[in-house]
Amino acid sequence: MKRSIEYIEKMVCHGEQVDADILHTRTRKEPWLMTRQLIMTLALNQSYTQEVAGRYFCLDHTTALHAKKSIMNRVATDKVFREKYEGYKEMLRDKETFKVAYLSKELARLKKETAELTEQLSKIEI
Repeated sequence: MKRSIEYIEKMVCHGEQVDADILHTRTRKEPWLMTRQLIMTLALNQSYTQEVAGRYFCLDHTTALHAKKSIMNRVATDKVFREKYEGYKEMLRDKETFKVAYLSKELARLKKETAELTEQLSKIEI
């Protein structure tokens, strides 16, 4: 099953604990660069074109090509990174793995936000 690039982005950002918004900037700093390259590579593995993968981050198709080369070089030379990469590929095949972990984290975040908003509302005098 082909996953959307948005799904891939959420999955990788959740795993890498990176804010997705910063990936859409021009920053070349780690860990954002590697995370963006990882998302592009996983999108290419899901049969998206280089143009579509690059355009998702407002970049050009050659950036997606370079991202794949960089990630594949790192996979070939870094055992820990290779295991992480293979884990993401596996999560793309297994629909439930990411969904449950992501939704439980989102539920906790929403509960916290709701509590904060309730507290702010209680302080407002009408």
